[in-house]
Amino acid sequence: MGLFSKSDQSLLQKRGYTLGQVLGQGSYATVNKATRKKNDSEEHIAIKIIALDQVQEEFKKKFLRRELSISKVLDHPNIIKTIEVIQAKNKVYIPIELATKGDLLEFIQLRGPLPENVAAGLFGDMCRGIEYIHNKQVVHRDLKCENVLLSGKNTAKIADFGFARKQRDNDLSETYCGSAAYAAPELLSGIPYRGDLADVWSLGVILFTMACAMMPFRDGNIKTLMMDQSRPLQYSARFQKSLSTSMKDLMQNMLTHDKDARFSLSDAMEHGWNAEALGGGDRKKSVQEVGEA
Repeated sequence: MGLFSKSDQSLLQKRGYTLGQVLGQGSYATVNKATRKKNDSEEHIAIKIIALDQVQEEFKKKFLRRELSISKVLDHPNIIKTIEVIQAKNKVYIPIELATKGDLLEFIQLRGPLPENVAAGLFGDMCRGIEYIHNKQVVHRDLKCENVLLSGKNTAKIADFGFARKQRDNDLSETYCGSAAYAAPELLSGIPYRGDLADVWSLGVILFTMACAMMPFRDGNIKTLMMDQSRPLQYSARFQKSLSTSMKDLMQNMLTHDKDARFSLSDAMEHGWNAEALGGGDRKKSVQEVGEA
């Protein structure tokens, strides 16, 4: 999977794409850097190549079909843009917007805990992207730091809609999706769950990770993870003492074990910490300064 074939290159060149180095790969897909001819210039993009012969039939019919149909219609500054979907006999090629600064996990690993104004800027980007898809009755169900990418201007963009699905009013999901460390308690418990509230939980985990440069819960095994999730967050030794009271309040309400008491996305976006952390300053400037440090 790490190497693309001559047939890959030939088919894509006919569509104006030239494949470059591998950016990342999983069990059935590879993401390559690429260029795209656009008028008289070249645009740097990425191309996700999915090997259909390595995808289980159920996954192909259910999740892949959803991913392709959903990602094609999304268009928002905080969502990685899908340019088109090219289907061949044994592969699917998905040219997408290139996030030149990598993913949020790498950003945190390089810089450690992020200042609250920087975290607020990135958190706002993520919330706006998720608000957009929720308004389109789509839930992501796999939000994690690795699926938040950063543009050249350090704008956060949501990526990877492999577990996304349509969710209409009062719809419940039953499929276990995503990474356990970011998954809501009700999802881990195997009970039907609301995808939008599960997305809020995952955003809360991401916010905590940005602020503390560590995960909020021990995730060595599911039993320990679920035990930690059931305890009020304020008793966690992983909370950084230097965090503002307002930020802690937001995280505690997003990471509430009781899904009926958990903040909605609009609650999180309207919480006072967002404005307080930015302090009336320039969100882009605050993120850019850390990005260049």
